[in-house]
Amino acid sequence: MSKCNFQLLHERSAYPTSGHPKNGKRFVVPRATAASSGEPSPSRKSWPAWLKSYSQFVQPCQSRLLAPTFKGGIRVKQLGSITCVEISSTSQRIFHDKIRAAPGVDPFCVICLQLEGGTIVAQAGREAVLEPDALVVRCARRPSEMLFAAFSKQLVFKIPYGLERPRLAQAELSYGAKIDGKYGAGVPISQFFRSLWANIDVLSVATYPMFEANISNMTELALALTADRIEHCGPTVRHIHLRRIIEHIETNLADPTLNPTDIARRHGLSLCYLHKIFDVTGQTVSEYIRRRRLKRCCEDLMDPTSRHRHIGQLSRRCGFTDAAHFSHMFGDRYGQSPREFRKLMKSRADEKFCRGSRLGR
Repeated sequence: MSKCNFQLLHERSAYPTSGHPKNGKRFVVPRATAASSGEPSPSRKSWPAWLKSYSQFVQPCQSRLLAPTFKGGIRVKQLGSITCVEISSTSQRIFHDKIRAAPGVDPFCVICLQLEGGTIVAQAGREAVLEPDALVVRCARRPSEMLFAAFSKQLVFKIPYGLERPRLAQAELSYGAKIDGKYGAGVPISQFFRSLWANIDVLSVATYPMFEANISNMTELALALTADRIEHCGPTVRHIHLRRIIEHIETNLADPTLNPTDIARRHGLSLCYLHKIFDVTGQTVSEYIRRRRLKRCCEDLMDPTSRHRHIGQLSRRCGFTDAAHFSHMFGDRYGQSPREFRKLMKSRADEKFCRGSRLGR
């Protein structure tokens, strides 16, 4: 897609990937009330009004308009606890900060279906280049970016984790990768969301719970299509233990004492059985913890909102206590020091933003 031949913050050579670039890198918000009372006007909006509606109904954001003038609109429908939004916009770049859910409010993921034009979605070191019918699922708990190339239109479904399946809860394993809606299993997913939006006004309230479950199932399927090896384990006892342990690791990455022995003890498992559970990942428990810490540090170094934080502070937040040891491991993993990586990401981000600004004129 020539109009959308961009990269965002993430340099491909700096963040290795095994997939083809076009397939993406392997790499709470107030809800609308009923559709009859909470739906903004589908007519064209001013850019400030558009941003206000987007932040209210989709996700809080910051944005830079790349086109000389703005044209766009937002239509919102509420299907039970799922917010369905059709957004259209001229060229702009949207930055989503990570969201910490308020007490009693479910966090959420967002599935985006491209209808017209082209969009790039970047999250967790992955880039998804979306053409019409392509989809991507992103997580509101991690920072992300979107770049609308020229005029674009998307369907967005905001799905609370209250509807979760195991894959929806495991946010960081397969979010941010492109799903091709014109080939294979991506076709019924794309068609389902298109048809749902086209007929949402005639749906009976009594059918909302069934559609909520179907939306959750389709989102789970979309994540399964892009999942790493860890996502392909079956629904066995080991699978359940693995999910529980991974959640524990993600929650406690900042703890420098996190280790396989303590993890096994906390979950009532033998150390030998813990390592057998992790066989499906192709990594030992210690390797998995180390890679997750390095990946989170890498994401923080790429995050524009963390530029004011010292690298040592970011590494300590991920459980590294020795700055020299962290720098050595980071260099082995990403081919450059953390300082060099941050400097490269900043310069590439500034350069690409300038190119996008010139293109949007």
